[in-house]
Amino acid sequence: MRPLPKRMRAAYVRPMVEEILHETEASPGRRGWCPGAWRPMASADGLVARLRPSGGRLSGAQLLTMASAASHAGNGVIELTGRANLQLRGIEAAKLAALQAQLGLAGLLDSSAADEARRNILLPPLAGLDPTAALDLLPLLAELEHRLREADELAALPAKFALVLEDGGLFQPSRITADLRARPVAQLPGQLAVGVGAPDGGTRWLGSAPPTLLPGILLALMRRSLPYLETLPRARFSYLTTDNCRAIAQGLPLRPLGSTPMPEPPGGSAPPLGHWRLGELSLVGVAAPLGRLDPRMLEILAGCIGPNGQARLTPWRSFVLPDQSAPILRTLKDGGFIVDASSPLLAIAACPGKEGCRSGTTSTLKDALHLAARLPLEPGGGIRLHVAGCAKGCAHPAKSALTLVGRNGSYDLVQDGRADASPLAKGLSLGDAAHLLSSLTLRTDRP
Repeated sequence: MRPLPKRMRAAYVRPMVEEILHETEASPGRRGWCPGAWRPMASADGLVARLRPSGGRLSGAQLLTMASAASHAGNGVIELTGRANLQLRGIEAAKLAALQAQLGLAGLLDSSAADEARRNILLPPLAGLDPTAALDLLPLLAELEHRLREADELAALPAKFALVLEDGGLFQPSRITADLRARPVAQLPGQLAVGVGAPDGGTRWLGSAPPTLLPGILLALMRRSLPYLETLPRARFSYLTTDNCRAIAQGLPLRPLGSTPMPEPPGGSAPPLGHWRLGELSLVGVAAPLGRLDPRMLEILAGCIGPNGQARLTPWRSFVLPDQSAPILRTLKDGGFIVDASSPLLAIAACPGKEGCRSGTTSTLKDALHLAARLPLEPGGGIRLHVAGCAKGCAHPAKSALTLVGRNGSYDLVQDGRADASPLAKGLSLGDAAHLLSSLTLRTDRP
């Protein structure tokens, strides 16, 4: 990641910020792109900048840089995202250029907004470390990132384009929706199946290839998809027709899968919290309450792993810390991290609400904490309750057992659906919602 020279950066940032603010004022409810560090998104509490560490890997020194950046350029709120990224909230427009310079020196900034947007690749959190994996994805990631930086024509990819790479090991991001996906094929050693996102959130498999051919194949699929995406009502790979998928794969060195089964792989759950072992690896897992951190928490985390230690982000809004052991857990717990699986907060997702988003009309974070203390939520089954500030459901786009959706200062209740589904009840106060929720199925051990 190579930052621009200071003069060029200042000349680029000023008009870009004006454009962002204008777009947000014109369409406050639109979610047109995922924010980046080069192209942040305006929200109710200031600009939001998302950082995409390569492979989800952060050093202790980089954690300290982000803690400092969040304190001096933002409002001190750091969020973990469902794509294994971090974002800084409340950034002042006047401090954006200085923030970018600081991130660039720490190796956390791409050379341009276009490079940043294309480099949206999700890996398993233990990529390159997992002894149960079929391959090491890190060399493939490095080659893909290099080629994407050189592929200027791919600036036309959808604003929320996502590529998911799996390695066949534990804790696979197999349930994370993707535009393009690659997955090892157990019956075909040395091969990775390649597929396009499907309308139901699954994958339409095109064929398989060895890892050495994968970068060229994936970039070819991206390029060939562009003319078809331009004609769609929404520029997402899941909207491509079956004929479109065949056309973009035509002539590529993909081995037909035929009747080879592609079952959903095991390991779609989050890594354990606390201290655990995997073969000879000693690891520690910690989570952030409702996916939110403050600068002090990042400083504590950095102090525990050291400047050259590594923290790996997961799409379950947690960290895996390789080469660490149990003694650091007390420090991390005292610092505000969740260090075991008993916390009911692990079963709740919540967005920033009206305090952080122009679309929100309820205080979702405060309300989520209130509900966590009063409802029979049992962790271990993923997100059971989603407290959404509006029907966009940004914090948890998938279905959940129960979803509260903020509307005009009160809540609608959706059962077994997304935030934009038809509600079971409307116009509930927080007290009414808590009473109704307590009578519905929240426990994971109930049918």
